[in-house]
Amino acid sequence: MAISEVEVKPYVEVLDRLRENASDCAQAYFEGAKAAELWGKATVFFPAILSSIAGVLVALGYSKQWGVVAATAGLMAATGAFLGAERKAPAFKESARRYTQVRHEIATVKALAKEYPSVLELRSSVEI
Repeated sequence: MAISEVEVKPYVEVLDRLRENASDCAQAYFEGAKAAELWGKATVFFPAILSSIAGVLVALGYSKQWGVVAATAGLMAATGAFLGAERKAPAFKESARRYTQVRHEIATVKALAKEYPSVLELRSSVEI
């Protein structure tokens, strides 16, 4: 025997709220991954460009102070590359994927909520 509509309603409301929250979190993590990826690339690319330009200026006979700029920017680029400036992006993407998976699992439980034989089995399937 399936569960009645009245018994299912509180669980469906909770599942709707959980699904919406999981969707929001997934979107936030995907956006965070994009920003982290861009920031990671920028922290390596722009100092490397600055270092090469400053090095060329020194080679062309400009002030030797450009050599200090070249060395400092090169150090910044090397440090960013060594520390793995893009490490956060994959972690954010993995979190977003897991929230998306939770969202799909919630949708499945919600769709089948009326088909559970008892409220106890529905409740045990909702425990994530």
